[in-house]
Amino acid sequence: MEGNLSNLAASAAGTKPSDAPGALQQHLLDRLAFAATVGGLLVFAVLLLLFWDRIAAMLAAGGWLLAVGLGASLAVGLSAGVFYFFISPRIGETNRELAEVAEAIAAGELVRTPEAASQGGQLGRLARALVGISAELRRLGVLIRDNAAETARRSTEITAGTEHMATAASGIAETASTLSLQATEMADTIRLLSLDAGRLNTLAGTVADGATDGIERNQRLKALASESHERLDESARRLDALLLDVQASAQATEALATASDQIRGFVVLVQKIARQSKLLALNAAMEAARAGEQGEGFTVVATEVRRLAQSSAEAAEHTDKLMQELIAQMETARETSARSLTTVETVRAATAHGRQAFTQVELAVDAADEWVGTMAGTAASGRALAGEITSKLDSLSGGTALFATAMQDVAAASQEQSASTQEIAAAANALVAAADRVTKAATAFGS
Repeated sequence: MEGNLSNLAASAAGTKPSDAPGALQQHLLDRLAFAATVGGLLVFAVLLLLFWDRIAAMLAAGGWLLAVGLGASLAVGLSAGVFYFFISPRIGETNRELAEVAEAIAAGELVRTPEAASQGGQLGRLARALVGISAELRRLGVLIRDNAAETARRSTEITAGTEHMATAASGIAETASTLSLQATEMADTIRLLSLDAGRLNTLAGTVADGATDGIERNQRLKALASESHERLDESARRLDALLLDVQASAQATEALATASDQIRGFVVLVQKIARQSKLLALNAAMEAARAGEQGEGFTVVATEVRRLAQSSAEAAEHTDKLMQELIAQMETARETSARSLTTVETVRAATAHGRQAFTQVELAVDAADEWVGTMAGTAASGRALAGEITSKLDSLSGGTALFATAMQDVAAASQEQSASTQEIAAAANALVAAADRVTKAATAFGS
């Protein structure tokens, strides 16, 4: 820009950068005018000194041509002197002022106004043109400086924005990579869950089949419990009858024991009678012996009585032994009857408890049957749900895999965007540097 302004100033000064300096031309003109003036005056003076007599004679003789020649020489000398001493300095001063203004414009000083701008002619026109150029350059410099500042500000904003975009793109790329890894892991987890759901479906089918088998077993168990309950009822009825029989047998045994006690008392009485009979037979034999022949009849009677007493004593003793054995057996029978009664009552209580237990078993079987039915329904629902979950997990696994692929594409695009934003930031930084240079260059023309 400075070179262009220098060219413009040189053009305004009437010179070109590639031509010889205008000051040298002006100096040559000044020298030429000075030489012409001095030469003319010297020639005129020499002619006057050398040919004064002839000139006077010729003037006296009417040599008007010589007078015209001398006047012309004098006029040329005077014109050259006037040009050198009056016109040339003024023209040179104006050219010098215009050159200085052009050099000031080239140097960036745009506030100088040449005095020739108020004059007429081509130099005044040139001076006014330089003033207009200075004003336009000032306006252009201010405009360039403002635009350069705005460009620098915008470039700074672009740089900051691109840095933010680069940071955000890097963050997005990192996040996308993380999401891609997590999505891949999630897809693997979902596949494992799908396999688990498949196994759960199989397990639910097994549970449903087991529940169906459980219902059948519960039905058989319920039938068996009902049959056992009926048998226990029959056993309870028979035990009630047996209890009555045992109680009757115990009562009969008690009655026999009482009768045995009475018989034993009767045997004791018979034994007493036998002993008394023996004593009576002995007394009768003693009385018959004292009576002699008259007492033979008493002897026979006494012998029979003694024999009867002996037989009675033996019978009573045998009966007593039998009764003792019978009493012992009756005691055993009483104990056996008591044990039987206790056993029957125990069995009856156990049977009653068994009946209650089987009643509870039947109720438990009913509850278990209901629970197993519920479990079978739940297993069927779980099997259907597991199948639905498996289907959804398969769909979700596919979607997650697509999401992971998309996140990888996003990460790659974010990396490309980060690289692009870095290039934009570098270009913006270069633009800022260029704007700074333009601002520095335009600052010189802004005052």
